[in-house]
Amino acid sequence: MSDAVFFVRSQQVRRYKARAAVRGRLIDSISGRETWDLRKTLSKPAVKARVEYDIGTMALHPGSIGPIFRSIIQRAFDLGALPDLTGEDLARLLKGVSAHSTRIGLNQDLFASGEDLAGIMDALRWQSPRMPLAYNRNLAAEHGAAGRLLAKLA
Repeated sequence: MSDAVFFVRSQQVRRYKARAAVRGRLIDSISGRETWDLRKTLSKPAVKARVEYDIGTMALHPGSIGPIFRSIIQRAFDLGALPDLTGEDLARLLKGVSAHSTRIGLNQDLFASGEDLAGIMDALRWQSPRMPLAYNRNLAAEHGAAGRLLAKLA
């Protein structure tokens, strides 16, 4: 027997049709033969068609996050939402996307917005300052003393 971990996934898709708005009825218009319910006197707003998805009851396997991100990016490219990217750029981008990409990106965004290292470490649960500083080394040059001096000179 192998030590492989199997994840049970149950996918459920619910599709709802659009419904037109319904005006409420006067209370005296409800006949004795109908089921008498005060909710019939209330108006109902229009509802747009929608699709709801439930995918599993357990957490996703860490190895499945990267492929999900890559398929979202590929779909956006295919639909023309990324007009500045070439096919080669997209291939290079997709190779570098992982589940960790969101953590690194948020780390860099917090740093660029002026958040201090202690706040970033607390928010992203970094245990050591080594990694957040390593991910921000390129931003540090732009926002550090040299970067502020160059901004004043420009």
